[in-house]
Amino acid sequence: MNNPKELELRSIFSLFKEKAIDYIVLRGFSEIPDEVSYINDLDLLCSDKDKEKLSDLFKDLNYSFYEDSKNDNLYLYHALPHYHYRNKKKDIHIDIVFNLSYQSPNKGEWVSVHEEVQDSMVLNKISVERFWVFQPSYLDEFIHLVCHSIFDKKEFRDKDINRINEIYVHIDKKRTLYLFNLIFFKYSLKLLEQIDKREYKNIRSNYLKFKDY
Repeated sequence: MNNPKELELRSIFSLFKEKAIDYIVLRGFSEIPDEVSYINDLDLLCSDKDKEKLSDLFKDLNYSFYEDSKNDNLYLYHALPHYHYRNKKKDIHIDIVFNLSYQSPNKGEWVSVHEEVQDSMVLNKISVERFWVFQPSYLDEFIHLVCHSIFDKKEFRDKDINRINEIYVHIDKKRTLYLFNLIFFKYSLKLLEQIDKREYKNIRSNYLKFKDY
């Protein structure tokens, strides 16, 4: 193995294991390691209790740190700012969240999703035979990608559509609808129907126009 970026990421995840840091790699698995960069960050969900461990670990690895500004962002319902660890020379950027929060269509406020959705992501994480080890179950990844597309990216990007289509066949639709209802309420069934038909282009605009609550 002579890929410096892969070696660095392997080292980071090995240190996570050594220091008993709880984490989940949220998405973008096909981009690891080669497409992870200073600009294209790697997204992790970590436990709030491990903040000090993370700070010490990345400081020892000579990564710079910044926290998303509370002056520029409004955080509601227990939403928390992202932590960013970056090393320009190694061309790596790790973006860490401590709960699942998404940007409201209202004024972009960060809003934490329902506790059951949070718990599902953590309790049902899976171990894979890749060097990052932990990622969400298909169902939790699916829910996350849909929320990330609608709320944060404000569109369904091709790479996210491809992954959603790939994992859609593996998810329990009844459980999906239950979790959707905790986020999208009465729009949930229509949302799932549009995904089933692969009608991604108008999902967000239909959601914003939906009034039948």
